[in-house]
Amino acid sequence: MTAHVDASEPVEHGKSAWTGGQYSLIRMGLGVWVVTYFTSFFDPFVAPASSHDAAFWIVVGAGITAGVLLAVGLADRAMALGAIALGAYQPSPDLVTIPELPFILWLLIAHVLLPLAPYGSLAALGRPDAGADWRMPALTLYVSWTLMCLSYMGSGLVAFSVAEPDNNAGPPYPISLILAVLQLAAPLMIVGPLRRWIWSALLLAHVSGAALLVSNDLWFGTLLMQAATFDPRWLPPRDPSQKTLFYDGECGICQGAVRFVLSEDRARAFMFAPLGGERFLCELTESERAGLPDSVVIRTESGEILTRSAAALTVLESLGGFWRALAYVARVIPSDMRDAAYDLVARNRPRRASPEGLACPILPPHLRERFV
Repeated sequence: MTAHVDASEPVEHGKSAWTGGQYSLIRMGLGVWVVTYFTSFFDPFVAPASSHDAAFWIVVGAGITAGVLLAVGLADRAMALGAIALGAYQPSPDLVTIPELPFILWLLIAHVLLPLAPYGSLAALGRPDAGADWRMPALTLYVSWTLMCLSYMGSGLVAFSVAEPDNNAGPPYPISLILAVLQLAAPLMIVGPLRRWIWSALLLAHVSGAALLVSNDLWFGTLLMQAATFDPRWLPPRDPSQKTLFYDGECGICQGAVRFVLSEDRARAFMFAPLGGERFLCELTESERAGLPDSVVIRTESGEILTRSAAALTVLESLGGFWRALAYVARVIPSDMRDAAYDLVARNRPRRASPEGLACPILPPHLRERFV
């Protein structure tokens, strides 16, 4: 039986439900933003390269390097601090036209304060415990919510003040008014049961406002802040029942998949066993084993056998949070196309294990007990 989780409260013992892998998606997006920010300094149509001095190119090059290393998770704390310092030393010529800048500044500061080496960063590569129980402090999430609410309130006040019944330049007045009211309702996020619904409404208002030209602030950085205020418990695992994941022990990609699940599976929904091993031969009949792929196979608690893209999506759905949202998007793709893509990767994957230390790491006891 699965314990009930109160998703209206985002914290557990001072920590949020964010896993390292989910946060790494935000870190990658933050690194991309930093790269684009410093790349935008140089516009050959406005000023030729020869018009900038050496100091300018050093700052731009260092800023782009900081963004790349931040995205991949290597020396990322130093890179976040470096991006802040470089941005202060050489601000963008279009600084006043970047409304998401306060969001990005907070995300960079928050990154410096977060625990080191979440799963998905190069700094975590090769660590026996891939996840290392990485958790985002609850305070980080509360500050992000506060900043997002203040931003939306400001946008709502501006939209409310300029919305006029006889304004023919924008969308219909009722639509403008509804979007403004939704943004002004941001402080209702302090009410736990309403939090996920207000978050969803704000995201809808933000995207719709840009699409309908009510506002022009659909910026990548603002969407990053919206994503960073997501609570993974709003999308809990679809099926937290026990499953066995059989994997190819000689395949580096399969071993990577096992490390990914070990890191992100906080519900401990998966046990692991090698294809062709004793557990595999005991749980699956000869007829069930016939024709199975030699990559990843999942056997559910009810005895259902899942392979190819169905197995991959079941993994994502069982992890919850952003991974379940990704599975929702992938489900839109026809299964034949998903399986064809899976088969293409499986056929061309390297038929050798990961480098020594990654293939057979010495696992801590709490992970070792999950291999059967």
